[in-house]
Amino acid sequence: MLFYRKHLKNILQRLVFFGFLFTNAYTQQLKGVIYNEKNEPLPFVNISIDGTGIGTSSNLSGAYTLGLKNGTYTISFRYVGYSTIKKEVVINGKDLTLDVTLNEQQIEIKPYYVTGGEDPAYGIIRMAQKKRKFYLEQVRNYQYDSYIKGSAYLRNAPEKVMGREVFLDGLDSTRSGMIYLSESVSKVYLKGHDEKEIMVSSKVAGRSQGFSWNSALEFQLNFYENLVPTPVTDRDVVSPIAVDAMTYYKYKLLGEYEDHGRTIYKIEIKPKLTGSPLVNGIVEIQDSTWRIHAIDIFVTKNNGMDFLDTLNMRVIFVPVTNDIWLKGTQQFDFKFTFVLFKIKGDGHFLGSFNNYIIDPKFEKNFFNGEVVKIDEESNKKSDTYWDSIRPVPLTNEENKDYEFKDSLEEVRGTKSYMDSLDRKRNKFKATDLLSGYTWRNSYHRLEFYVSSPLMGFHFNTVEGIVLTQELGFEKYFKEKKAQTNVDAFVRYGFDDGRLFAKGRIRHRFNSVNRWFLQLEGGHYISQFNGDAMPELHNSLYTIFLEINHWRLYEKNYIKFSTGGEIVNGFKMNFVFEADHRKVLQNANPLTHFYINNNNRSFGSNTDFKNPTVLLPSAPGWFITTQLQLSYTPGQKYMMRPKFKLDYPSKWPTFGVAGRLVFVNIDGSSSIGDFMEGEFFMDQSIDMGIIGNSEYFVSAGYFFKKPAYFFGYHHFNTTQTAFAPRDELRSFWTLPYYQASTNEWFVQAHYQHHFEGLLLGKIPGIKKAKIYEVVGFHFLYNPVIKDYYEFTVGFENIFRIIRVDFVGGFIRGENPMWGGRIKIRI
Repeated sequence: MLFYRKHLKNILQRLVFFGFLFTNAYTQQLKGVIYNEKNEPLPFVNISIDGTGIGTSSNLSGAYTLGLKNGTYTISFRYVGYSTIKKEVVINGKDLTLDVTLNEQQIEIKPYYVTGGEDPAYGIIRMAQKKRKFYLEQVRNYQYDSYIKGSAYLRNAPEKVMGREVFLDGLDSTRSGMIYLSESVSKVYLKGHDEKEIMVSSKVAGRSQGFSWNSALEFQLNFYENLVPTPVTDRDVVSPIAVDAMTYYKYKLLGEYEDHGRTIYKIEIKPKLTGSPLVNGIVEIQDSTWRIHAIDIFVTKNNGMDFLDTLNMRVIFVPVTNDIWLKGTQQFDFKFTFVLFKIKGDGHFLGSFNNYIIDPKFEKNFFNGEVVKIDEESNKKSDTYWDSIRPVPLTNEENKDYEFKDSLEEVRGTKSYMDSLDRKRNKFKATDLLSGYTWRNSYHRLEFYVSSPLMGFHFNTVEGIVLTQELGFEKYFKEKKAQTNVDAFVRYGFDDGRLFAKGRIRHRFNSVNRWFLQLEGGHYISQFNGDAMPELHNSLYTIFLEINHWRLYEKNYIKFSTGGEIVNGFKMNFVFEADHRKVLQNANPLTHFYINNNNRSFGSNTDFKNPTVLLPSAPGWFITTQLQLSYTPGQKYMMRPKFKLDYPSKWPTFGVAGRLVFVNIDGSSSIGDFMEGEFFMDQSIDMGIIGNSEYFVSAGYFFKKPAYFFGYHHFNTTQTAFAPRDELRSFWTLPYYQASTNEWFVQAHYQHHFEGLLLGKIPGIKKAKIYEVVGFHFLYNPVIKDYYEFTVGFENIFRIIRVDFVGGFIRGENPMWGGRIKIRI
């Protein structure tokens, strides 16, 4: 039955696809060019057929095409700032050319009555605010066709960046040109709060096997929502007619004009605040109905936008019925500058939406977790197909870009080209001594990696001076999107004279459920808490501050792991490990490779500052079985061919984990020597204009207590100036192992990223785009009783640095204060 449902679903999707083709077949073409009064082509003009949801848009050169069956039609041409023109055309078995000239709107400025010094625009906005919820809920059940085209350009690109040559297809002799071009055609379905998109056609210049990331659902802007998410702002922008919009915006009525019997008010909007996610520009409101007629706004870096300098957004609404207006075209124009590399660029994204159907009938279970589906055949359409289906014709530059990059791809896809490229890249360079060396075979998707010998030197009190080396192999299987990795790790301690080695092989079967198998084993060392501290951080503290935080034991082991997604939102991870463990002591003598501090001396490797610690006096076997299950209710996802991408859920992820360990030391053993269970929950919450919150809570209990410290539950933390790897699920000042327990525990972690809400209003800092972040972390167990800490930090410094100030508090002890830094590279 499950196979039948999947098979039926595929059939329905193909029927939808062929139905889409049929609506565009056996039609004549209405085509032409749209100009302004200066005889300049007008790009992205909305062209729609009155009384229907059918339409298209003009391209960058002002050209348009519209497929029509025989009949008489009234065609409307709409563009923000220009008067709408209607033309009646008769299609009778032949293509028809119709060029149109649009005139700039003649705005009438009347002697408006002003009350209490308030601009008349405020009264109009209040009426629009009253109708906001009505139009938001007016049509919640409909479908439409979407066409999205995206392009990006570089202007005067440098020949080198940081000493490396910049190779980009599409650049001319001035180092300018189109670097990205893609198109997509989708069917979009909405019912209440459920939505679904099926991409039936996809085209990317120079990537015949690739799929466009253009998504109509990701592209849509709904200004009837109070907060409008955009793809380039850190926080959702406030709609000009949001319920509290007057707190954020100033309004000015520029005038009014007539549009075929309708009075349209043209209102200028400006932010009251800088550094907040607000917009500038024009909103047009219809008289009497108080709906949005069109919107032409822009966002700058002053409004909390990152990476881009400016983003201009235009939305034109068209009548689907007499009472229902929906978006006909949506346009993004953007500019960007990378000052450090002196790179400038710009681009455009155009969405054309038509063939609206109101209140369609959907089959049961049509809406599910799959929000976006990209058909496997969507990138295999011919040029003839695209010429017949494309609602917005290509410009000459876009045609040339497709021809150039597609022909270049054919050359680059050959074995001879890939081999020649690999011969150049595989040459050993002096910089490889620092970064490591990688040998590639691009045609067979193979890589061999050897880590840097210079960066492999470390120091700790157990091994002394250490040399580590990693060797790796990777094979990628393109068709299945599977991957195999084989890694070997070797380390030698010069003070204790011991050689350690381990190996690991891992295979990921696909990129849909990401099911994997991993086998690992060898003779190696490990921290009691494997995630306690990176080796580089410990080496720096040991050498320069005479502080060694690592606590190590050696083990001979074999470990098997598997896991993946069982069904949508439900994931499993299983581990079985058998290892023989031995407690280690500091090397004696220890090479004086560190800076001696007269006030300090290295502590013992078995000193944990924890009164409950008990270590075995002899080596022993530990056989561990672990199982973790997690579930995210309402998990939404995009399904690309052979690739699944999960979206953030509005619900928390719930999980349980269990650990069962059998111990044998000195020949004595007891079944189920200890057993632990844990429940956890985490979530990230979009708080709109005030930023983003995330939390993680867990509680654990030992149903049977471990006798030795090996089996305790440890907590991730840091006592160094470096922030923990996992910023949310870790403590920031808690001493290593001091809170480790063999009984029960409760922990809670919370972080809020303000994303410029406060600092964005301060000159200088606003321009630097430094964001504020706060956190709270709490732990309670019988060992440490209650522990809590607060963090206040600044992130996005130079885009990669985060700095935090931390205060930690243990009952009955002095507060612990510190600073932490993290560099994201």
